[in-house]
Amino acid sequence: MQPPGSSGDVTMVAQSAENLAERFSDRPRLRTYLVPWLGSASARLPPVAGSDLGDAFTLAASADNLGDYASFTICGADFLALREVISYIASRAGVPK
Repeated sequence: MQPPGSSGDVTMVAQSAENLAERFSDRPRLRTYLVPWLGSASARLPPVAGSDLGDAFTLAASADNLGDYASFTICGADFLALREVISYIASRAGVPK
């Protein structure tokens, strides 16, 4: 057995990627390279920044007198439609919506 990070691990990952590509090679692809809407484009998502999540974890880990299963609300009152989130990301990335 080879230690993690050795060339054996890289070979195994490369073979897995090749097998995965072969498995899906017969599937049709969208010519536009657009992502189809899965489920509903009107699904609502809370906008939460990664830095806010980090701050929430830090504060929760250092808070005093918490119960064993304390929960925290890290989302505001605003929710965005999935279509709004994808459209924003696409516009920032300069790709079609």
